[in-house]
Amino acid sequence: MKNKIFKPLFVALLTFAVLAGCEALEDKEVQPPIPWETEKNTALDINTRSTFMGNYKPSKITLSPLPNAPEVTYLNAVINIFPNNETNALDYNYAVQKQGYSTTGDFIKNIPFAKLSDVEILSDKYTINIAFPIEIQDGTTTYYIHQLKKINDNMINFTEETVAADIIKEYKVCDPTIKNTTDDNSCASINGAMKYIGYYRVEQITCNNDIYIGGQDFAGEMVAAPTLGEDSMFQMVHNVLFLGEMVAAPTLGEDPQNPLDVSIPITLKIQVSNNSNLKDCLLTTEEQNTGNIYYSNDKFLLTNKDYSGNEGLLGAFSKVGLIGLTTDNEEERTTQIDYAPKQNQKVENSDGSTYFPEKTFGNTGNNATMRLKFMQSSTLNQLPVIVIDNSPYFKE
Repeated sequence: MKNKIFKPLFVALLTFAVLAGCEALEDKEVQPPIPWETEKNTALDINTRSTFMGNYKPSKITLSPLPNAPEVTYLNAVINIFPNNETNALDYNYAVQKQGYSTTGDFIKNIPFAKLSDVEILSDKYTINIAFPIEIQDGTTTYYIHQLKKINDNMINFTEETVAADIIKEYKVCDPTIKNTTDDNSCASINGAMKYIGYYRVEQITCNNDIYIGGQDFAGEMVAAPTLGEDSMFQMVHNVLFLGEMVAAPTLGEDPQNPLDVSIPITLKIQVSNNSNLKDCLLTTEEQNTGNIYYSNDKFLLTNKDYSGNEGLLGAFSKVGLIGLTTDNEEERTTQIDYAPKQNQKVENSDGSTYFPEKTFGNTGNNATMRLKFMQSSTLNQLPVIVIDNSPYFKE
């Protein structure tokens, strides 16, 4: 069943007219009208309550108790916010389902609207902090939603018949095999390359040629969240967790002297299971003694010559280790990427070209690469779609 969107009055009137004119065709099924949708996403204004109407996704979640095994808690969710003029409050309802490495949670709906606590609008004008988190019970686990990011101005109509498939949207990255620079699905185009921006989960880690699996050996995530600054800047933040997370947030033109420079902060976070051999390959002794968590925050700076060649802006992503797949399997190459962590100190070749050296891990300088799965898209000028900190994903 497709999501039904609250439609303007004129659509309802048009529907009535069409159905009235088709009374004589009772033996034929009348196709329902196509729901009215808009991609409009009005920035939030604390003084204009109507700007809050729309659907949102959780951007900061905590849970209790923590799982006993490696897991990333990502909620496939739609949360509506409706400004209630009668009570002068912001009301909300929701439909959510946890998406884990190999398991899903219950599909949970709360159709009646409830009152949302006081909110604070963050700097991107699309994200809000909630004074008292939304609590959602899923079996023995409680999800606490502390922060929401507005997706657009539409509200999604939940009914008793609504199922998980109605709220789950498939997100895709660009396709490296499409060379056309005017095709939005091509990684060679600017719009295509921008599809790398968003939230990923770390599915697999290869460390010294041994392969380790997310949900068994570790947990991890990544978020790419570029923002366009006052000086036409492109900034990226990356986080990868083991549970595995990664956050990426580029900005273009941070330095007024060099308006085309690309600044890409990358935060990498990984929590490793205590009984996995990955622990000795990926973590130093100190990291093993502090919860088996690897956490780093690196900022990369690229000048326009680093991404103005044949690859275009895509070169900025591949330069810092975000690598599109060229496999013949279309589903894989449009839903996954490889990540090769880099050191943030640029090295110059003899011919004047530059590169970022591979990052090494553990006590003995081991090499590691990661396979990331795309979970949620984002855009420039917004905070990361998921907030990643250095708290553990699971308890041993």
